[in-house]
Amino acid sequence: MCPAEANRAQCPLKPRTLGRGIHLPLVDPVPKPAGSPPCCVQRTVTVPPEAGANLWQPLQYGSVAWQRVYFRLRNSVEGINGFAEDRLQERLEDAGTRRIRGIAAQTLLLAFQLAHANRRKLASWADAIALGGERPRRRPTRRRRTKPLGTWTPKATSRSAETFLTERAARELIKQDPHTNADRRRPIGHRRSASPGPETDITPQKQEWAASR
Repeated sequence: MCPAEANRAQCPLKPRTLGRGIHLPLVDPVPKPAGSPPCCVQRTVTVPPEAGANLWQPLQYGSVAWQRVYFRLRNSVEGINGFAEDRLQERLEDAGTRRIRGIAAQTLLLAFQLAHANRRKLASWADAIALGGERPRRRPTRRRRTKPLGTWTPKATSRSAETFLTERAARELIKQDPHTNADRRRPIGHRRSASPGPETDITPQKQEWAASR
């Protein structure tokens, strides 16, 4: 819409817009041989569909081709932003690295920081590839491949697995033997009526100590 029609300015081509107040700027249009543009003589302007004003771009918004290009460029932009915001390098997001006032001065210092970040990125890229038949100075970082969970086996401790299984089987047998459990519940000073069998765990030292009491 024309600024005068939108009550944003005053224009001599539209006398009804004059005298609305000094707060509105007065437009001084340059006279042209072809006359005034349609915006000055009409209230609205119609844009035909063949003009493509709403789709005037190389790729249509929202299409598959647009998404492919947009997300690739967006990832590149976010990647360089994170690269330049490194706290040990340029610290682009920290205003303390540019202690000067003014948009022009800030823009100039920001350009130097971005140039340094680009140079550092190119140097790291050149060190990771082979140039002129030489070996790369720095090998590119590769993600470590982990083994599947099905191939995992427990590692042996100070005691071997066989000893652990033997002791576990012995404890299970002791729990299942009623005589051994009864012997365990007897007081220490009680003498047995029968000699202990091979399945019990009473040592000769315990027998002598029990006999002395």
